[in-house]
Amino acid sequence: MPSKDNTPDSTTPSATTGSETPEGLVSLVQELVRIPSVTGEEAAVMDFAADWLSGAGMDVQFIDGGDEEKGQRPNLVASIGPESGPLYVMNGHMDTVPVPEGEEWEFPPFKGEISEGRLYGRGALDMKGPCGAKMWAVAQMADRKEEMKGRVQLHLVCDEEVGGTHGSGAIARAIANGELPKPEGIISGELSYLQVRTAERGIFRFKIRFHGRSAHTAHARAGGLNAIAVAARGVLALEKHIDRFHPSVGYPVMSVNTIEGGTSANSVPSSCTFLVDWRLVPGETPRSILEEVGKVLDALEETMEDGRHLPLDYELITRDEDLIELIPPNMTDSSDPFVQALWREAEGVLGCRPEPFTDWGGSTDARFFRELEIPVVIFGPTGAGAHGADEYVDIAALGAVSEIYRRTLAPLVGLR
Repeated sequence: MPSKDNTPDSTTPSATTGSETPEGLVSLVQELVRIPSVTGEEAAVMDFAADWLSGAGMDVQFIDGGDEEKGQRPNLVASIGPESGPLYVMNGHMDTVPVPEGEEWEFPPFKGEISEGRLYGRGALDMKGPCGAKMWAVAQMADRKEEMKGRVQLHLVCDEEVGGTHGSGAIARAIANGELPKPEGIISGELSYLQVRTAERGIFRFKIRFHGRSAHTAHARAGGLNAIAVAARGVLALEKHIDRFHPSVGYPVMSVNTIEGGTSANSVPSSCTFLVDWRLVPGETPRSILEEVGKVLDALEETMEDGRHLPLDYELITRDEDLIELIPPNMTDSSDPFVQALWREAEGVLGCRPEPFTDWGGSTDARFFRELEIPVVIFGPTGAGAHGADEYVDIAALGAVSEIYRRTLAPLVGLR
């Protein structure tokens, strides 16, 4: 679906920005990609990052995310500048999804190979490339840390790919408890493709169970009511585009992702249940969604064209072991001065004003910090293949985002 933007003459920037990406930044991202760091196995890449940042003049500490099953979960906090004055943070996750056994890659997932302006490897885009760009940006500021009137921190976290509880969730808890200072604003490098992302959809999962009447297959038309057939009508009625656009995040998304029904091959199923994964936009609530679903299902005709009567007897299930707690949609107002600062610097580096990101993006760690009323803006490079084979990040975009990060934060902490 096309994005909608109220800003005149706004365009989507290209990955080719006209400025060269430093070789040291490219080499840094290559090194990060070459260290496998599937969720739960982030220690090695965190140790590498800690050594690199310490060598660049940063003060480094670890915050343990704690995990009863997997033990210690490292989160790295690197700081420069005086403790007095404002604090600004860059945040990114170092964990990646696995590389499935047997998956074919033209470019090996852990070699960081370069071809035609692209750096390939697991996590290159999601999000070791952006993390490397942040490391590079903060290292440039570290050269002038004696001039700083405020503080910059880099949070490199674990666990994001499975929910973030032990990563940014642990960092947010430390901030809420006063163990870490509360920042004035946070930049995330999650997927945004050189667009400015200030909001994200929430998650609401629920089940719909349709009831039928069991019978022997021989009596399916005479005495049975096939719950799978009834549920299929519900799936087709619900599985459609939702034409409700939010200017900061785009359209809601609804998908039926699991279904179960029936007990044996020769019995008409008496029940069928499917799970709905609904990605909410601001303004939507679980109650409004359930009401909307009910209206769609209740409007279905119960008598089919062939004369069969298929009454819709259903129930909505919102509490089940397969469901997750609601993650509300969350956003930072695009007029926030911190957001506008990044937008302004992005326009200066890229040569055009980036659009608001209203594409199909998943949940990010930004929600943890927005719950603490901290402004968060997401700005990441272009590339493709996140979570898939031959994932890559555009090298030109790496240099651009690193420079945008630096230009955004430097004046906020007194560097001109």
